[in-house]
Amino acid sequence: MIKLKEFLLNEENRFNFFNKSFFDERVDFFVIYDDEAFYAFDKEETINTFVKHLEVDNNSTFQKVVFKYHDKLVAELECRTTDDGKYPAILFNMLKRQAFNLLIEKIKLNKKFNPVLCVYGKTIEYFENYPL
Repeated sequence: MIKLKEFLLNEENRFNFFNKSFFDERVDFFVIYDDEAFYAFDKEETINTFVKHLEVDNNSTFQKVVFKYHDKLVAELECRTTDDGKYPAILFNMLKRQAFNLLIEKIKLNKKFNPVLCVYGKTIEYFENYPL
């Protein structure tokens, strides 16, 4: 985990990690469902916000790589050692509320299209030109 943290300290590596983890080169938006509404963010803006603002560190036992914003845990990477097929080799968890708060703090431009859809940043232009 120490070596993985060192690898993820590089911004390009961190960008590629988030891109593969969330989007796998096939998804254009990062969408959070919260309080009976959908909040959509542009893929590039989302990744760049996470890369720029999340601090990469190890937890106190060096068993996890943690991503923090203002000393609050946002996400963590954990190695799983079970071989029964129940867990992948590496587990990536992200806390929705903390990630959402970071995104809306840094990507302020937003537009509500209806009671259940609010979009942020560059995603606004896409939805303005898309018939809902």
